Amino acid sequence: FISSGERQQGTPAQELSGTLGKIVRINLDGTPAAGNPFTATAGARAEIWSLGHRNPYGLVFASDGRLFESEMGPAGGDEFNLIESGRNYGWPRVSEGDNYDGSAIPRHATNPIYTAPLVSWTPVIAPGGMIQYRGAAFAGWTGDFILAGLAQQGLVRVRVTGNTATEVARIGLGARVREVEEGPAGSLWILRDGSGAALVELTPR
Repeated sequence: FISSGERQQGTPAQELSGTLGKIVRINLDGTPAAGNPFTATAGARAEIWSLGHRNPYGLVFASDGRLFESEMGPAGGDEFNLIESGRNYGWPRVSEGDNYDGSAIPRHATNPIYTAPLVSWTPVIAPGGMIQYRGAAFAGWTGDFILAGLAQQGLVRVRVTGNTATEVARIGLGARVREVEEGPAGSLWILRDGSGAALVELTPR
């Protein structure tokens, strides 16, 4: 699985003839994987798994086998999504944010053919990388999703229960965080962005 942004062009995210604004599913040799949803659709790229994405960033298989994604919205409307085969997540036709010039974008609720995010953020957190925490070093975090936050300048914890999700905590770190990974002993490694860029290990107090 590979996430592909739409390069601030908007409309390609809805066009099945290309892979911008999509999540694609391919074999190791680059060929389309068997069972992709648009293989029988005339003119569609067979690699496409889902469409209607703006800037998909984090992509994580959960312990239950489901695929989750974090995505940067426009002016508002960052997203945490459950990614499923053939689904259209709406961009740029719907969003939980608006355009940078202030013009409104219809919300997901206005058209049920588009799959709404499980969680959205306005103001934005500008999500970077994401993991599902499998360790036990941070008490009560096991199974939660940990999102790197660029605008939020820290980490955001999201908890999934069935087909719903909620933000449960924010951990401010005072720096733009581009990436987060889990270490073998359950510590977290974060990549700070910008002039103070550094690789930092986080451990419980």
